[in-house]
Amino acid sequence: MGWTAVPVRGVRDMTASDLDGARLDDIVFSPRQAQQLFTEMKVDKMEKVSDRETYVVRGIRQNYPPVLLYFDKDAGLLLRMVRYTDSPFGMIPTQIDYADYRNVDGVMVAFKRTITSPLDHQVIVVEKVQQNIPIDGSRFAKPQPPAVATGQGQPAR
Repeated sequence: MGWTAVPVRGVRDMTASDLDGARLDDIVFSPRQAQQLFTEMKVDKMEKVSDRETYVVRGIRQNYPPVLLYFDKDAGLLLRMVRYTDSPFGMIPTQIDYADYRNVDGVMVAFKRTITSPLDHQVIVVEKVQQNIPIDGSRFAKPQPPAVATGQGQPAR
């Protein structure tokens, strides 16, 4: 279970599709998780992402649509992921492009992620990465919805 908080939309509980997407997104930070998520992974084809030649790896999961992972042919870094979310309107694709890789304590980390779907477009730029630092558990507490002011802005009766 989990929640998301967006300034315009507020706080809401994550759906099953949201949670599945979060598990897939975690592959970037924990590549070993791919072995647990996918029942099969196979190189599908070669394809260009921007100016880079990539291996397209198809990740197969039971009862889920395949996930496409685009790995830079020379560097081996993940440049793109395409995953699908089931919705009442059918399968909705989400493409995540990873860029600006930097070495952080011996680990290559993407400092820029561009997330595109028919419903949304986001660019996430990371300023600083620290590994294995303690984080107070209270930082993960679900925020309370903002208090509604009473008596202000109410129509006269």
